[in-house]
Amino acid sequence: MSHLDKINGPDQHQLTPSKLVQGKNRPVHKSKQGQKPPIKAKQKSIQRRSKTKSLKKIPESDNRLVNQQEIQHISQTMGHQYGVDNSGLNFEIDSSFPRKVDAAATLQGNQAKFAKNQHTQRNVKHEIAHYMINAQKKGTPGTNTQVNGWPINTTDESQADHIAQTPLQQVISGEQAPMISPTHHSNVVQRTITFKDASGKTYKDPLETQSLAEFLELKPSTLTSLGSAKLENLKTILNNRLTSNHPYKATSKQTLFEELVAMVESKASSESKQTQETNKSRGAPQVNRPGKIVPNTLNIIGETHEQSNKHRDLERKFSLQHLGLPKDQASTKSYWTEAEFKQGEVYGDNPKLRFLHAISMLEDLAAMGENASEEKLGRMINEGSRQKLSEQIDSTALLALNELSRIAKKDKKMAESIRAHTQTFNEAATKMSYLIKNKKVGGIVPGRFSLGAFYSDKTKDLMQEFRKLRATLKSMKTVYEQRLQTLDSRALSLERSRFMHQFANRHHNTTAVWKVGNNHVLDMQGEEFAGEAKYNLVTKKEFRSQIRKSDMGKELSSDSEIEEVLDLDDFITDDSKANEAPKKTQDDSNVEVITLEDFISEPNSPKKKK
Repeated sequence: MSHLDKINGPDQHQLTPSKLVQGKNRPVHKSKQGQKPPIKAKQKSIQRRSKTKSLKKIPESDNRLVNQQEIQHISQTMGHQYGVDNSGLNFEIDSSFPRKVDAAATLQGNQAKFAKNQHTQRNVKHEIAHYMINAQKKGTPGTNTQVNGWPINTTDESQADHIAQTPLQQVISGEQAPMISPTHHSNVVQRTITFKDASGKTYKDPLETQSLAEFLELKPSTLTSLGSAKLENLKTILNNRLTSNHPYKATSKQTLFEELVAMVESKASSESKQTQETNKSRGAPQVNRPGKIVPNTLNIIGETHEQSNKHRDLERKFSLQHLGLPKDQASTKSYWTEAEFKQGEVYGDNPKLRFLHAISMLEDLAAMGENASEEKLGRMINEGSRQKLSEQIDSTALLALNELSRIAKKDKKMAESIRAHTQTFNEAATKMSYLIKNKKVGGIVPGRFSLGAFYSDKTKDLMQEFRKLRATLKSMKTVYEQRLQTLDSRALSLERSRFMHQFANRHHNTTAVWKVGNNHVLDMQGEEFAGEAKYNLVTKKEFRSQIRKSDMGKELSSDSEIEEVLDLDDFITDDSKANEAPKKTQDDSNVEVITLEDFISEPNSPKKKK
């Protein structure tokens, strides 16, 4: 049993450094029964002899910044101390990557990276500890959450903290035992999220000390060109939002506004130019879309699923007027919501994929909630919108009881699993939905830049429900996923987009409007689908513009939901993430591409053989 086995073993026993030193005549790496052979390194082991028999303690200062030479010394010392070959571990100081995952330092495979001025001795030891734990486990644990699209694992933080807090001790007695040599690395990220400022003060959120320009630079946002009127409105928004107690209080509102304007003007220009050059170099087809409803074809139009019944009725009336159908043929069957559109008994948005996607999104949410502090959880719920989260929870529960049970009738094992898991799933989901809907979680000042928060005791109740829900979700997801075991929520969203695209191409001669999530529309605009679409694609923004320019514009503008209310999200949007390829997790290479034929069998279209 290795030293790390003892740290991570069933008894979770934490050894003191002095017990980690192997005496010259002491048996090495044996089980408690003394029956297991010594651990064999997969690569050439490192051995070391010394004639002395004492321990030399290395002076430490956790908050002191260390240079590359000191980092290598710490790495080598910890390797000998815990019996792991750390020679393959690389270190990068002042890296921009940790900020992308809201971290002070990260470990990804054999790459340890530290944000600017965050290469403290404690952070260095923490990332080295992760590397050694992974070596003992023969690989990085799987993803259990995501941050800004990156796969993250948080399961070993306590063990890494324990090792990081243990004083360094240099082994200078006896014979060094064979060392574990790491042989497998993945792209899953492990993080240190405790930051230190210049005075040594600890803080958790990197945004607390970032300028607005830095914040925008780190977000994968699309900054659109703004006219002077919108900029003035944005200035008003900032003035209303920013208070003297705001985290950016050291920077004046005028400076913040100027920073944002500069970012908008320069970033939008450079990103547009870069996108054009990238598409040109990749040979991506330049597809010209009319950007509005086209008669006598299938029109896929983006939305955010927030329309009221009144809004829907007005959209339906507008759509039927522009589809080119004779009045006697125009009907509600020519306007479909995302889940409704079907041909025969086959749905355009496959119910199984939709359910899996909802499960995955809730699993991401539950994982974040389970591992978040109360403050971070409160802000996360605020930014995600209480209404959206509770609706997502409700709709997923509904799918579990209704649509998926219809699919499960064809599979007895799946049906049995539904009965076993649905009750506990719905109990947790119902309570979560209630807590969020009734604002039992702390009330928070609205707005992306208003990071201050006030929390109630109910936040703890919600965190408890997150844990319950996540446990049930894992069980349910295992049953329904089958070949989709390694796909995350973003990847499942892309699979839904691909399925919709294939289905729409088959039925492009259907004269109708099909409203789908705008992220799916943005996927279909991407390189993978470019030049293939036989249907007409219209973004949410384009559709809104077409309506406003029509005779029905005044009628639609009377609906408050159609009114364009300027907010920070109008200027800073994460929609660009919809076009990013999903980040691969360690087992993604084995995932098969899902096609329409995997789920349906239509006339003249035999089901694909496996």
